[in-house]
Amino acid sequence: MSQLSFTMPDGSIESVDVTALLNAGYAGRNQAEVASHIAELAALGVPAPTATPALYPISPYLAQQTDRVYVQHGRTSGEAEWALIITDNDVLITAACDHTDRDLEVHSGGARTQRPTYSVPRHGGFRTLPTDSMTSHSRRG
Repeated sequence: MSQLSFTMPDGSIESVDVTALLNAGYAGRNQAEVASHIAELAALGVPAPTATPALYPISPYLAQQTDRVYVQHGRTSGEAEWALIITDNDVLITAACDHTDRDLEVHSGGARTQRPTYSVPRHGGFRTLPTDSMTSHSRRG
């Protein structure tokens, strides 16, 4: 089981045992952009999903906090994502990287999510926030 630690806005550290990991693929509020992303992947030979958004279960050990992601070949790509972290006491949100193996994705969207890693930051330029602290900001601009 992976354990992740996050620096909270007040400086405290929140540690979380990862017991489940899900990836929401093809999820976006702008469906035209989602369709464009699907077309971009189709040009690479990746089959379109049968429905959007698609939810993929991920092996929890793939959640890591690392400065580097090692890959097996050049047909991989990282995608900036958001991550919701559900703890016993709260729901947190932070930045993440869903690193995808495009060679595997051609065969199975689900298989591509099992390699190589899902990275989430510990600290630095990224903030981890309780989602309830975002309520007053969620409808701006």
